[in-house]
Amino acid sequence: MNSLMSERKLSYDEVCNIPVPRVTRTYQPVSNEQLLDMLKVTTSRYDLQLENPQFGTSNNDQRLFGTYEIVNHDHFGNQVRLMLGFRNSYDKSLSVGVCFGSKVFVCSNLVFTAYTDETGITGNAFHRHTNPVSYRFVNRLEMALGQFSKFKEFQNKFYGRLFDTEINENRAYATIVRAVRADVIPNADVIKVAQTWDNQVREPLDNEIAVNWHEEFQPRTAWSLFNCFTENHKKIQEKNPVIASQRSINLTNMFHTEFNNN
Repeated sequence: MNSLMSERKLSYDEVCNIPVPRVTRTYQPVSNEQLLDMLKVTTSRYDLQLENPQFGTSNNDQRLFGTYEIVNHDHFGNQVRLMLGFRNSYDKSLSVGVCFGSKVFVCSNLVFTAYTDETGITGNAFHRHTNPVSYRFVNRLEMALGQFSKFKEFQNKFYGRLFDTEINENRAYATIVRAVRADVIPNADVIKVAQTWDNQVREPLDNEIAVNWHEEFQPRTAWSLFNCFTENHKKIQEKNPVIASQRSINLTNMFHTEFNNN
């Protein structure tokens, strides 16, 4: 995705100047400025450089979602760039959180990852707005960043496995249907993802308009199907980036389970 889509796109200063709610005994919000400072300081300890920030808000600026690109950590044959996604809220609807992600260059599709305990790799850090949230959140963030090299290696192998796994039409359709149960897509998007899968198999004719068609996804592989889902997530990202990020996390976990042994 070329830019973060949400109700409003803000600058760093605008994000930091959003009024922070009053602290109570049970609610001690982490400010947007605190979150961004924690990201900057903690990632620098692990020699990770962040660039090209994207900030978006919704619900009258009470919910924040954003991304950073991680410099010099392209992988999967330089087809994918590693990202860091983060979220925060002032309306008590979301915990403060950070997760690793990737952006596929050819289509700018964005996907976030928070692997389960099955992989032994932590790809996220979340914490509710309770005392002492800053201290505990930083500890969880450092735990995730401490596994960054393992995450990158695992992600590279994961994408490679999808790239090498050929699938037929029946398996593709069955995977799309199962994605509803895994909360990767809603019921209404089954046909949309299936149509994206069908349309990628051939180059558009001269009298056809090529919409989101990419030669790289012509092969009938799990990698092509994976990117059909992330293409669909772009539309969700425009409406609700928080839901979109959670569904992309669900997608990576589902595909890891679905194609792990292939």
